[in-house]
Amino acid sequence: MSEPLLDAYRAVRSRMCAIAAELSPSELASVVPSCPEWTVHDLLTHNVALPAAIGAGDLPGDDLQAWLDGLVERRRTEPLEELLAEWDTLDDVVGGVLSATPVLLDDHATHEHDLRAAVARPDHRALDADLVLPAALHALAAGATERGLGAVVVESPDGVWRSHDAEPGWVLDTSAWEGFRAVGSRRTAEELRALPGEGDVEPYLAVIDAHLPLPRTSLREP
Repeated sequence: MSEPLLDAYRAVRSRMCAIAAELSPSELASVVPSCPEWTVHDLLTHNVALPAAIGAGDLPGDDLQAWLDGLVERRRTEPLEELLAEWDTLDDVVGGVLSATPVLLDDHATHEHDLRAAVARPDHRALDADLVLPAALHALAAGATERGLGAVVVESPDGVWRSHDAEPGWVLDTSAWEGFRAVGSRRTAEELRALPGEGDVEPYLAVIDAHLPLPRTSLREP
């Protein structure tokens, strides 16, 4: 398995656990704007329950969302301290998953910044862009290809990343963090249209929305 992926995952987990340890009961019970069906405690539960379920052989069927919802629902009342302690024991499972796909790192990195926004602890530097942005962009490749569209490209002072090997169709000229949030469905259609860049964003709105529904109102992330 790729050690850089596991190291990046551990860094995400460490930062999330540090934030979680500081939260008051009211903060843990607050709603996550980017995942409004979840409280902060639910979001943290998801991050633990997902790899734990895979390690136990509890895999999704045809309805992925129902499976994900069930993981949180079944463990919703578990104490935070127990969840975070369990999370530290799951490296073997996580390593196995990451050896096949970086999607787990992408998911948890996305939720780190969902958590940060929900509890007003932003940190745009907390992002291993060279690992998470390619995964986030690649998730859009099939949808773009099916629609005959070119690649989605994020150009920032820290690097350039693209969804797939094709001529650029939509280029975002922005920071790595903003690009990550944009392609990960954390921006409204109007906000995506307003991002600096080149190309016609309109056909890509459907690509992003099909992967993960776009928010209908701004998350107003700092």
